[in-house]
Amino acid sequence: MKFSENGINKLEKLEAFRSEPYLDSAGYWTVGIGHKLTESELSSGKIIINGMASRPPLTHDQGVALKKQDLVPREAAVEKYGLQLTQKQFDALVIFVFNVGVAAFDGSTLLKKLKAGAPGSEIIKELKKWNKARNPRTGVLEVNKGLINRRRFEAEMYLEA
Repeated sequence: MKFSENGINKLEKLEAFRSEPYLDSAGYWTVGIGHKLTESELSSGKIIINGMASRPPLTHDQGVALKKQDLVPREAAVEKYGLQLTQKQFDALVIFVFNVGVAAFDGSTLLKKLKAGAPGSEIIKELKKWNKARNPRTGVLEVNKGLINRRRFEAEMYLEA
């Protein structure tokens, strides 16, 4: 299964394009369409997009190319388990993994429930648990309104017929 155009459009609504790096709500440097800058990118100032080094500000086309590049491992993270999903469920989970990361998804109770064939209501409960971000000033995990809204969006997408 592949991430759909509908999924891409929904992701772009959640992750607005930014040409310059900015600190997200959890204190991570981010650029483009939700691309979390790596330590190497932060120290060098270079972002590799389709094999070429680029420096911010990024063009919208560069942001789109970077997003596509970032989607490859997230899509693979959901696909590799052979879960029986509808296209909208698959898209919702790729959007979730785009936000939380592959390692977090791989070790999650959400994935365990998906693999066990849990009903949608249990999957939604697990999705909604991912509503905290580390406060960059205090280092403490706190409920984040933006993540509550995002998880609601993903849950609604997951449950669409």
